[in-house]
Amino acid sequence: MTTPPADVLKRPREVRRVLWIVLGLNLLVAAVKALIGFWTGSLGVMGDALHSTTDGLSNVVGLVGIHFAISPPDREHPYGHAKFETMAGFGIACFLLITGFELTQQAIQRLLSPGTHVIEAGLPAILLLASTFLVNLGVTLYEAREAKRLDSDLLAADASHTRSDLLVTLSLVGGIILADRGLPWLDPVLTLGIAGVIVLSGLRIIRVNMPTLVDEAFLDPDEIWRAAMTCPGVEDCGTVRTRGRPGWAFTELTIHVRPDLSVVEAHQIADHLEKDLIARFGAMEIVIHVEPTREKGSPPSVGTLHDHSA
Repeated sequence: MTTPPADVLKRPREVRRVLWIVLGLNLLVAAVKALIGFWTGSLGVMGDALHSTTDGLSNVVGLVGIHFAISPPDREHPYGHAKFETMAGFGIACFLLITGFELTQQAIQRLLSPGTHVIEAGLPAILLLASTFLVNLGVTLYEAREAKRLDSDLLAADASHTRSDLLVTLSLVGGIILADRGLPWLDPVLTLGIAGVIVLSGLRIIRVNMPTLVDEAFLDPDEIWRAAMTCPGVEDCGTVRTRGRPGWAFTELTIHVRPDLSVVEAHQIADHLEKDLIARFGAMEIVIHVEPTREKGSPPSVGTLHDHSA
C-alpha cells in the first residue's frame, strides 16, 4: 500500500486555515446584518443575519470535522479519518435546511398578520447591507478558489453556502427600499424566496457529498483494467474497486502473472503497475493482489466491481 504524499497530508491543515479566516468574516457579516435587522425591523434582513450566523456555525462544524480528518490512520480507522470532512459538509447542509424551515414559518406568520410590523429603511442601513454583499463576494471567491486548489468537498460546500448570501442580500436591498415605500408585504415574500435559496443550497451540498459517503466508484474501473493490461508482466486483471475523492482515493485490484515467476519478480510487476497507476490517475492508496495466471478474460462491463475469476 502506498503512503499518501506530503502535500495530501498537508491539505486538511490548509483547509482549516481557510475556515478560520472565513469564520471571522462570517461572524462580522452576521453582526452587521443583525444590527440592520433590528434597526429597520425587516424580517428578511433578520433572516439573512440568521443565515450568516449559520455560515459561522457551519465553519465551526467544518473545523471540528477537519480536526478529526487530520488524525492519521489508527487501529479503529485503518483508512484514516478523511470522511469526517465529508460528514462536516452534511452538518452544514443540516444547518441550511433547519434555517430554511424556520424562515418559512416566520414569513408565513407575518403574511397572515399584515400591518403588525413596520419597516424603516434609511440610506445608512442600505449602505451597510451593501457592504456585507462585498464581503460575502470576497469570501465566496476566495473559498471557491481554495476549494478547487485543495480539492476540498468541505470548502466547496461552504462556498456554496456563502454564495447563496449574495442573491439574498441583493434582494433584501431592493426589498427594504420598496417596503419603506408602502409595500410591507414584500418583506415576508422575499423571506420565502430566501428560505427557498437556503434549502436548495443544503440539498445541493448533500448531492455533492453523498458519493464519497456511500463509497461511489471514484475512477472508471474499465480505465484501471486497461492500464493494468498494458503493464509488462501482467497476464490478466480481475477484480477492480475504487472509492474516495481527489486527495483521498483508494484502489484495489487483482492481477494475474505467470505462475513460474518468483515472489520477488511478481512483486516487481505489482510495484511497477502501482507507480504507473499513480502517474496516470493521481495520488492514491493502492492494494494489488497477485495471483498465478489463468485463462484471460475480456474487458469488464461498466460498474463499480469487476471480477473475472469465472
